[in-house]
Amino acid sequence: MARRLFFLIFIIGSFGLSIVVAQSKNEDPRRDRIKIVNVTSVKPVKDGVSNEFTVDIEYFIDSVDEATISIGFNTDDPGRFRMTAQKKVSSGAKVITLKARITPKEWKEWGDFMINAIIAPYPTTGGGFRPLATATRVIEFEP
Repeated sequence: MARRLFFLIFIIGSFGLSIVVAQSKNEDPRRDRIKIVNVTSVKPVKDGVSNEFTVDIEYFIDSVDEATISIGFNTDDPGRFRMTAQKKVSSGAKVITLKARITPKEWKEWGDFMINAIIAPYPTTGGGFRPLATATRVIEFEP
């Protein structure tokens, strides 16, 4: 009986350890990533009123030597982003600032007004566009 109990505990422990190892393999610290650190506007954000936004972006790129970081806003459709500013960057970890003048759109029940930041390989190759990393952030309207 004790032998069976030991065997059962061994199997359960091995299974649990394999899950932890599998999860840690999925969290590759070298994976490309991007984060929208800060978004500020020149004036209060209001629906339909042109405004300039300054966006601080933190990124880490390991998969390519050069890339393009772009920002866009969902000004025309709640589910699509129009890219409005971009900058060519080198691999590594850095923080950059991009600026864009856009006219915000309050989508109400259809969704939030948002900014999207992406990392794309530079130069882009034919056969479709696939970002290396993306980040999205909601921008709140002033009353």
